[in-house]
Amino acid sequence: MINKIMMCICTNLAILLPLSAQSVSGRVLDKQNNPLEGINTVILQAKDSAYIIGGITDATGRFSLPVTTSGKFILQFSSIGYQKHSIPFSLAHEGKKQIGDITLSEDSYLLSGITVTAKKPEMELTSSTTVVNLSSSIMGSQGTLFDALKGLPGVQVREDGTILLNGQTGATVMINGKLTYLTGTSLVGYLQAIPASSIGKIELVSTPSARYDASGKTGLIKIEMSKNTVQGMLVSIHTGYQQLNNYGKGNGGFALQIRKDKLNFSANYGYYQGTDINPTIIFRDHTDYEQATVMPVYLNQLAHRTYDYKHQSFKVGVDYDVSPRLSIGAYSNNSWNKQLRKERMASTFLSTHSKADSTLTTWNRNRLNQSNQQGGMNATYKSRKKLEWSTDFDFQTYNSSNKQAQQSIFRSYTTEEDALADTLSGKLKASIQIYSLQTNVEMPLTDKLQFSAGAKTALVEIDNTTQYENKKSGIWTPDLDMSNRFIYNEDVYAGYSQLQGRIGKATHFEVGLRVEHTRINGKMKEDRSKNNSAFRTRYTQLFPFIQLEYKWEKDYSLALIYGSRIVRPNYQDMNPFVMINDKYLYDQGNVNLKPELSQNLELALVLKKHYRIVLFGTYTQHPISKSYRIDAENRAWVYPLNLSSDYAYGTRLTAVSLHPSEWWTVNSTATCIYKKYAWVTNSEKFYNKVITPMIYCSNQFKLTHGWAAEANGYWNGKTPMGQAMVEPLWSVSIAVSKSLFGNKGSLRLFANDALSSGYTHINLVSTNQEAWYKEKKQPMIGISFSYKFHRGEEIKDSRAKSEIIESKRINLQK
Repeated sequence: MINKIMMCICTNLAILLPLSAQSVSGRVLDKQNNPLEGINTVILQAKDSAYIIGGITDATGRFSLPVTTSGKFILQFSSIGYQKHSIPFSLAHEGKKQIGDITLSEDSYLLSGITVTAKKPEMELTSSTTVVNLSSSIMGSQGTLFDALKGLPGVQVREDGTILLNGQTGATVMINGKLTYLTGTSLVGYLQAIPASSIGKIELVSTPSARYDASGKTGLIKIEMSKNTVQGMLVSIHTGYQQLNNYGKGNGGFALQIRKDKLNFSANYGYYQGTDINPTIIFRDHTDYEQATVMPVYLNQLAHRTYDYKHQSFKVGVDYDVSPRLSIGAYSNNSWNKQLRKERMASTFLSTHSKADSTLTTWNRNRLNQSNQQGGMNATYKSRKKLEWSTDFDFQTYNSSNKQAQQSIFRSYTTEEDALADTLSGKLKASIQIYSLQTNVEMPLTDKLQFSAGAKTALVEIDNTTQYENKKSGIWTPDLDMSNRFIYNEDVYAGYSQLQGRIGKATHFEVGLRVEHTRINGKMKEDRSKNNSAFRTRYTQLFPFIQLEYKWEKDYSLALIYGSRIVRPNYQDMNPFVMINDKYLYDQGNVNLKPELSQNLELALVLKKHYRIVLFGTYTQHPISKSYRIDAENRAWVYPLNLSSDYAYGTRLTAVSLHPSEWWTVNSTATCIYKKYAWVTNSEKFYNKVITPMIYCSNQFKLTHGWAAEANGYWNGKTPMGQAMVEPLWSVSIAVSKSLFGNKGSLRLFANDALSSGYTHINLVSTNQEAWYKEKKQPMIGISFSYKFHRGEEIKDSRAKSEIIESKRINLQK
């Protein structure tokens, strides 16, 4: 199948590649006959001055521009400090035009000592999107992409890699049109390795259109690297260090972009290495209230976890402008992650006298090795009639190996039994292959109407195995009850069409429909029974999108937006294997998970491009949530489960680029949301519902002599998350930075969670008996340095962007 796909792509490219035999060349000099380097040279159509192609002169003042058609043209030269010069010429079929030497005269009217630069606003608001021009903001020269995301209105990034958009999880993150494939600390390492100075802009999209994959629930975070708009070289580097108690973290990376005429090359490398700590307290009520005589029994668990990790990533890409209308490109992205998880968990059963009846001490060591290879190629063609066609092929290969070693010692204080020891060993291997082919076309129907359509095919192959052994009498014995193999194949075929345009001068509309057909085949091979249990699923869904927007005056607009989305289960969540934390806590997947289906409706009012008021509502069918049950042996099983429904509605106010003073910039979001989860257990209905207020505020201070500071904070009220309730959380992070080397470098000192609520406290509401756990939050201090260097002349960017959405569902933390 892959060979057929590659053959189709190569055939398409071969058909479209023109042979550019026509060209225009010459040399540009000053009045002293000295060659002029870097002079902008542009060819225009003579009849309408339409842009054909452009470039700059080299060190000898020479230029050579290919032209794919014959006719009458205008050759135009321009540069700061020289008068603009134009030359009309004609070009015959397959002819070559030699212009000869062109002399430019100096401009007699110069603004001495004054430089005027047009700069985009730091943030822009539309009805459904917040655009952050990072290169125009204070954040753009400070720290990493991880730091920059934490300073965006409505975005929260936690140290464990969880990203929340407008207070909710489930946002899709894309970088340069490619979906990020990392989660947890691997995602943190990836974001920490990208300098903020290499980012051009970030878009926060609440309801994506039909053009984008329907995957994702709460919106889209689109990150675009700084466009390679210079002939020459652009380099960004970053390094940093963080300290927490006796544990440290280091990160660094570089981004290199080189453009020479039609060829554009880019390379990125990043690393993230260090140790995380995760002190946790777990409490469960194990009392049997159905007995005639109720004897309270409680379980307290104290866990101290450390995660030693090392993450590396390397990406190279190349783009080539074959002609003014056709560009092709290819990329390769590789990452490696090693993690050593060490845990000591003490489990104590208590009775009415608060004395320990028994204790279980468990030591876990998990060695995780992950590798991820991603690559692809693309082509974009633009016709003279403004039709644009693009096609992309992407692939991804993910492999992981997890070796688990566990030792437990159990001691009873109610009997005279000696301590009992258990030893367990496990090997878990996972292999995931993803192939994606998509094509898109855009074309104007009239001056006010634009049509776009596309198709995509995604193929996923998964093969997971697990093998457990128990040590008895000094001999390792296979545990066949827990050793299995899981094979899973998923094919998704999608297509969409979209129409957008204007009605009159004030009304804009955009309507689209996406259809996705999914075919699933799975097989479970059990070592104990030697049985093979197979399953298959087929379903087709429609995802409509509608946006109606009315604008009046200049800075006011009102929009109604509706969209439908899907969240397919993470591949690892569907893996039925068991992960043993200790004798009383097990994790397991669920092969019977259904995809989430959500309907989103928003009414948005934008005022003066600085304020947005949104009324929103979301209904989700089959939301996926972590569920909890206690078996007859007092073991707690944690597994993903489809709940019945999830309702959410409320209001959200966003304010961006507010300037209480010239040196102070404020961005803020305030949300009030009512959420209600519903599910059924043993024919009994349960609800988890509450009204949650959320406030987020980011402050940037531009001080004198290159100094800057920032203070970001958030407060979230009590928040329902499936079958759990999260107690109120708040945090304040601060940083100060100094620009160096003529604003090309930045030194930054920061303290994340300098002030905070101390703990993440979660209560479980899925059982009739009390259960909760706490994770401690601790401040992290650090220092970072970034530097950006570039030189060259501005050019146009023709890079194509695509996406491989399926990789988001790879959960790299298991």
